[in-house]
Amino acid sequence: MAYTRNFGLLPATGSPSNVFALAIDVHKSKPHPAGGEKETEEEKQQEAIESFQQEINSTVTPPKKLLLLKREGEGNPWHSLMEVFSTYMSFDILRMPGGSPGDNSPLFRDPDDSDDTQVIILDDRDDGPYFDLWTLFARRKPLRLGELLDDPSTANNLKDVDLIIPLAGSSNPFWKDDEQARQCTNAPMLNVFSRRVLDFYGIQDPPIRKNDKPIVVTFVNRRENRRLQNQRFLLAELQRRNSRINVQMVDFAAIPFSEQLRVVRETDVLVGAHGAGLTQSLFMRRGAGAVVEIQPEGLDHNGFRNVAGMLGLGYYRVHASTIPPEEWREGEEEEVVGTQPKGENNPPGRTGNTKVRSAFRQNKDDKESGKSSAAAGSGIGKRDEWHWRDIDIEKSRFFDVVEAAIRFMYTKGPWSYDVD
Repeated sequence: MAYTRNFGLLPATGSPSNVFALAIDVHKSKPHPAGGEKETEEEKQQEAIESFQQEINSTVTPPKKLLLLKREGEGNPWHSLMEVFSTYMSFDILRMPGGSPGDNSPLFRDPDDSDDTQVIILDDRDDGPYFDLWTLFARRKPLRLGELLDDPSTANNLKDVDLIIPLAGSSNPFWKDDEQARQCTNAPMLNVFSRRVLDFYGIQDPPIRKNDKPIVVTFVNRRENRRLQNQRFLLAELQRRNSRINVQMVDFAAIPFSEQLRVVRETDVLVGAHGAGLTQSLFMRRGAGAVVEIQPEGLDHNGFRNVAGMLGLGYYRVHASTIPPEEWREGEEEEVVGTQPKGENNPPGRTGNTKVRSAFRQNKDDKESGKSSAAAGSGIGKRDEWHWRDIDIEKSRFFDVVEAAIRFMYTKGPWSYDVD
């Protein structure tokens, strides 16, 4: 993180910049009618209103601080939230007293400095679903670097601004050493961050449920890779096997982030393949849920296990074989046990393409003995090949791991069930 004062590279001339007025005024002008078309009375009124707004906003004071951001990604929730989290930690440090020798005043004060801070986006990426979170640090609408540079009068008002360069998202301590299992069971920084995000979107905890309400099991529905073979059949059968649950399949990428948060706050058991969708576990109710992670063969990742431990959540892991995307089938809800399609190479008990479990175990043994993963068996290819493949697991193993998480909830919240 860097905090630089007195960015005095440019002369202090000109009037307050229109681009910062634009940052306050989120309304945009409509294009003029083409081909000589006449403007309607409503369009004329709208132009008059916008012209009046521009005159008012032209007096908006330029910011005193610029938060410079070059994002590493805009669509992946884990990557994006780690960047926001790192920026929050940077600002928390700036809010501490003793910003300079002999001075106990902080380098950043709320709320005054938030009003005088402008977020500048240095990258050319799309906004993405988490873009609104950058207004947590500055009440002005974030500006692209191009918007800043396109207005000459803007540059002339940057003589005395302070620059804030936050910690990189990839440097976030919650993203470090995720190959190792940690013993941390309480993380105040994580609790504060998740609460800040929930409060930003106005997400309230669901009402206290009665003990006759079902345990909510949410399955993360991936649509591009690491999709679960015959997932519709597996989830329908899971529902039939467990009368005390309600299973829902959610494509988090298809709904707004605020809705994602609402869904996960109402979730008791979160189930999904290793990937960005399990980032939602950051916002589950502390001590009131469980996470089931299905990892591709050859992967030994503990990031989501560590998050679950910090939040007091149950954590259950299982490994699945990988299959090429062309072999993936979503399955049918109407199928019942014993009637799912079985091809010549699909023995009973397997939901799809045949794969032996020995590949993962062999790879793990070779890894411990120092051999390369390339020599760990025919089922193991490049280290990151699992990123692009789908997954297939025996139905009995799928039910075992998910039902273990469900039983974990039997004595949580309003429920008091015996473990059969």
